[in-house]
Amino acid sequence: GQRYLDLYLREHEGHLSTSVRSVLTMLSNAHVSLFEIVEIEPDKGLWLEDRITGEAVFVRERLGARQENEGALMLAWVGTVPDGHVLTGAITEIPPAHAGAVLDLIDRELRRTPAGAESPDSAHATVQRTLPQIHRLLRAAVSNWKMPKLLAPDGEEVQHCHATYELSDPQEARKRLAAHPQFEPLAEGRFA
Repeated sequence: GQRYLDLYLREHEGHLSTSVRSVLTMLSNAHVSLFEIVEIEPDKGLWLEDRITGEAVFVRERLGARQENEGALMLAWVGTVPDGHVLTGAITEIPPAHAGAVLDLIDRELRRTPAGAESPDSAHATVQRTLPQIHRLLRAAVSNWKMPKLLAPDGEEVQHCHATYELSDPQEARKRLAAHPQFEPLAEGRFA
């Protein structure tokens, strides 16, 4: 029931520099929840809506602001620093097809919370306790996934294969591939 981080802080507290102690304390105090990205401020951060408590929070996250999309759902840990909030780096993106199942699972666990004990902190503690179940649910959802049959316009099934070609004029082939705008050289004689 205790995190290694908290044990480490307790055991090494007297031997940590102030900066290391402040970072570890921030990580220890971070909370996990299911967040939806509601707005992206390029090169600044993300506005997140906590789907469990309804709270909005802005997190500084330059890389995420370049890669993420509005409407995306993620399980994430948010920490508080002196000038705002940050993602701690532990993120599980929730594919849209599985969002309903994840929300249902969290909702079931929240309904088990004793009456009068509802608060953002207890809701986040419930999400934290539910993380292993959520990850098992996501793994199970994709464990038996099979590639659907792909059909060509004529209705024939597309066959995936590895092909190796022997070229009668390798120099000419390389020259044409290198000049083609959709081919990119990978290595000598290899193109994507």
